[in-house]
Amino acid sequence: MSPNSTDTEPHVDPDPISRTLQLTLGSDQSLSTEIVMGVARASEVDPTQLHQALHEVINPSALDALFQPKADGTKRPHGTVCFSFHGYHVSAKADGTITLLSEFDRLKQQGVNLLVCGTVPDAIRDELSTRLLGDAGRDRTALFALSDRPMQTAIHRLSDAQIPQQRAHVISTGDSARSAAAQTNTTQTDLELSRVSGSLEDVQAAILQTLSDLEHHNETFEPADLRFCFDSLRPFVDRADPDQITTSLTQICNAIKQRDGMGQFQLPYAFDSSQVQNVRQSFEIVVEMRVSEHGPEYRWHLQTSNFTTRWMPL
Repeated sequence: MSPNSTDTEPHVDPDPISRTLQLTLGSDQSLSTEIVMGVARASEVDPTQLHQALHEVINPSALDALFQPKADGTKRPHGTVCFSFHGYHVSAKADGTITLLSEFDRLKQQGVNLLVCGTVPDAIRDELSTRLLGDAGRDRTALFALSDRPMQTAIHRLSDAQIPQQRAHVISTGDSARSAAAQTNTTQTDLELSRVSGSLEDVQAAILQTLSDLEHHNETFEPADLRFCFDSLRPFVDRADPDQITTSLTQICNAIKQRDGMGQFQLPYAFDSSQVQNVRQSFEIVVEMRVSEHGPEYRWHLQTSNFTTRWMPL
């Protein structure tokens, strides 16, 4: 197996959420074996654990025969096969090029929404939420919908993510709206602030309108430049009908994906709770958090490929 990318070391990050590898099929290995070995190396797992897992997503024998020469010996110069495997989007071409792109990176290119759950302190949720706002150096636009967190939550996360307040908008509802009204009288801020009182449908309408306004102002968004944060869904999940919540969440998530954005929806309940399970299907990824004896940890449940990562330190 020969890496052809910027990865110059054989030891790579075990987090499959942030890796893209280019491999070249060697003459001494089958395509299925090459893919298993590449994913094993990227994920730092024993390849013997992956051989059976590959059978669950694709027929290895059919995969190996796909680009074999025709009966008359003529080579097959064209063709591509794509599938999801162990947290990666695998793309193999007839010329022997294999690309392993993390499922998360692939979803980011076309818009993605994440449900962030787990019973952890607010400070830990804030840290992960800030990371999900993106790295510095990009002209990102941020939209917050705050229901049970103060406006200072958005201010701190924007500062840590180095997103200027002029490129952010906050929609406050319920208790958050009342605290925001009091805070704006004592705190100097460049944040655009809207206050909404009412049901999730009212908040949904405000979010959709604000997204439309932001798109008009920016003309267009590059993939993942729009970052949305709903913190949190708890007040609505606790009192609204699950079908009603799913309908509203689907419309909000679709609006974010249509703009190639990335949305995070905080729900501070355990992953296996009914509150999380009732709404998880509205999202492409569920991020589960916990505090173990090793400290704060998280793992990713990739809904589209039914894959769960290992626990990773925050």
